[in-house]
Amino acid sequence: MTCKLHVLIVDDFPPDAEWAQLVIEEAGVASCSSVSSAEAAIEYLASGPQPDVVLLDMNMPGMSGLDLVRRISSSTGAGDTLFFILSSSEREWERGAFADHPCVQGFIRKPLRDVDVARVVQSLPRPL
Repeated sequence: MTCKLHVLIVDDFPPDAEWAQLVIEEAGVASCSSVSSAEAAIEYLASGPQPDVVLLDMNMPGMSGLDLVRRISSSTGAGDTLFFILSSSEREWERGAFADHPCVQGFIRKPLRDVDVARVVQSLPRPL
């Protein structure tokens, strides 16, 4: 029996979340859950095991993606969670805000393309 990674997708635009989930699950290396806000992500994380990976939209109503990364990464048990930022922004300063965060592994440009999501999936560490 193969142990799969678990990915949490946090995106307020359902088509992007659904597309990412489809690509990841079709690759067969991870199971996915998705929520549509940072606040919902906090509730999700409080109710169960921490995901291995979080795909996080940078710009959402309410709590920003950066605030959510800080909050999740500082909570107990989230130290090994890897974050990939989803963004349509071309503003370098926004991406730079995440660049120095040790949990952020990279960025995926929106609109999402299957090759970009697949590249991230292929780069994920495989559980034993």
